[in-house]
Amino acid sequence: MASVEARDLTGRAATRRFLLLVLVLLASCTSLISRTVLTVDATVALPRCVRSSGVDPDAPAWRIGLAVRFHQDVVGCRSDAAEGAVYIALLYTAAVVATALTLYWWLPRWKRRGGRLPEVPGADGTTVRRLMLDEAHRQEGRPDRPDQGAAPAGPGREDTTGRTGTEADRGTAGRTGAGDGTAGRTGTGADGGIPDSLPAHLALLVRRAGLSRAPDFVVRPGALSAGAVAFGRARRYTVCLHAGLLARRTTDPRRFEAVVLHELAHIRNRDVDLAYLTVALWRTFLAMVLIPCLGIHGLLVVQDQMLGSGRLYWEGATPGPGELVLGVALVAQTHLVRADILRHRELVADHDAVACGADPEVWSVQRPPARGGGWALAAARRAARPLRTHPSWSQRYESLIRPPAVDRGGTKTQFMLFLGAHVTLIHCVVSWLRLGAVPARTVLSLAYLAVPLIVATGSAVRPRKAKRPTGRPQGDPTGPVVPTAPGAGRAHLIGPAPAVPAHPSGPGIRRGSRTVRAFWLGLCVLPALYVYKPLSGLAEPTGTMDEVFAPSWSLPPFQSPRSDPGTRARVAAWYDDGGREILRRHEAQLSWNPAKDMSDGAEDEFLRHCGVMRRTLSDGLELPPYPDPYGEESLRALLTSFAEGNRLVCVPEDERAAESQLPAALWHMRAADALAQLRKLDPGTD
Repeated sequence: MASVEARDLTGRAATRRFLLLVLVLLASCTSLISRTVLTVDATVALPRCVRSSGVDPDAPAWRIGLAVRFHQDVVGCRSDAAEGAVYIALLYTAAVVATALTLYWWLPRWKRRGGRLPEVPGADGTTVRRLMLDEAHRQEGRPDRPDQGAAPAGPGREDTTGRTGTEADRGTAGRTGAGDGTAGRTGTGADGGIPDSLPAHLALLVRRAGLSRAPDFVVRPGALSAGAVAFGRARRYTVCLHAGLLARRTTDPRRFEAVVLHELAHIRNRDVDLAYLTVALWRTFLAMVLIPCLGIHGLLVVQDQMLGSGRLYWEGATPGPGELVLGVALVAQTHLVRADILRHRELVADHDAVACGADPEVWSVQRPPARGGGWALAAARRAARPLRTHPSWSQRYESLIRPPAVDRGGTKTQFMLFLGAHVTLIHCVVSWLRLGAVPARTVLSLAYLAVPLIVATGSAVRPRKAKRPTGRPQGDPTGPVVPTAPGAGRAHLIGPAPAVPAHPSGPGIRRGSRTVRAFWLGLCVLPALYVYKPLSGLAEPTGTMDEVFAPSWSLPPFQSPRSDPGTRARVAAWYDDGGREILRRHEAQLSWNPAKDMSDGAEDEFLRHCGVMRRTLSDGLELPPYPDPYGEESLRALLTSFAEGNRLVCVPEDERAAESQLPAALWHMRAADALAQLRKLDPGTD
């Protein structure tokens, strides 16, 4: 398999998985903030709203719960609170994004604060760029300086050969030593030796990496290891060289070049932007959203469950373990996705470094000796592997010299993380639907816009059952493979490298045909989602037969009220003070046939009946408690069944479903049975 194909398989779907992670974090941010705001608002506004609606705040818990869900005045208060929560959530999410971008912009300055990372003398970006142009002019047989007779061949300006300066740089990048079998072995210049000065050596490596803009080079004096790190922001990148690496430039030039080319590959592939954007967004989300929200919910749960505060909450805003589970899932998912992306981008940078002239044997000598310890330690190391942001040296070397012979698709870890992100997004959609402040059609329409990204990502990370063969030469399934990028660093293994690059753009992120197919598949699925609305069932649950015939809701056998005069007098007063009239109104509404109005197209009549039913239920919730325990159970069954049936019937026209009519009819039948029991208890009936 060609080396460029190996790098593409190694770094598959990194950008899409990063975008999906960002989408999950932003969706979770809006969901957590809106729910937390609604929960906190309920601790103050809900008791006041219940009292103002006429419902007795000392009534039984079931009646308070029904009032919160179905009383018109209380539902109106909740709608106002939910609308405010939506505005706060959107504004707060925008503030989180702005803070994350500010942090991303500021992190590189923080790393270089107080002169902790001094610049490499003569290796600032401007000087390295000038040295790059001088070297390009010298190899083209032109004067070293632009002011010595020739115009500079910068980006967008043609040189005497008719190519732009960037193309001229790429044309010579990595060709040093090509043809004599020394390409990339030591990173030599045109004369076959190592550049004397460090700035010239760095300029040569920048040109070979194909960068049009040289980064700044700084040094960490206290780091004695032979390593480096790239950081920065868009078009303002910095490569920090450890002091131990600089000391090895002349004694071990292959190691020096491999490390620098690896970091320059990160810059070219935009891995620095991806990594630092992820870090900035995650830290901001953790500090501004996750920790405060989980802290508030945890405090309320402790007060309610352990201290017995007995607070009332809006429907869908009761604190519970759901937020804790979501928080733990987000922490684990974010770390695992970020670590997986960074591990594979490290392997891609290794491939690009070798393609630009690094020697793969540098990776070989870094491999640690085989470690013992038995199967337990080996299993622990394998379990900890998904948590690491860098692959092991053995994995990196094997990826370079023995890339996979077949395309196996994504890994199982990637696919499981993709499914976790999918479940999290569905949870956020359900949370917004239950919030009720935004029309369900709007929420679902926004959710469908993410389908192309989800389909494209899922197609890339899905493990393949039928392995797709790659371009590995037949007859040698395990040996070294022929590189196809310019200046390939495996020339010491296979001879001179071909002068024609595998793809004109050189090392970097490409979009393969599989990505394009998956993206277009997602776009084709999108119109069907808007037509058939497969998620519309999430907007309003329809209930189940188990709920309708739940044993806890079954009516007890009929019992006459207590025979003592006091109870009989209180029961008679309950009916005379409005109970009889409320029961009559419920009986009139239960005789209504909503299916007839829907079939006749009488939408105005349908909406009028729904309004009357809601008002009737609200007035029933304001009744005083029934004086007799059996009558109280019958009243509870009447109001609860009437409310649940109305919930299934009185929905917007575009959300009505035929399958909800049967459960609604069963709820109303049960309400009619409870009403008949209450009629028997009325001492004023004949």
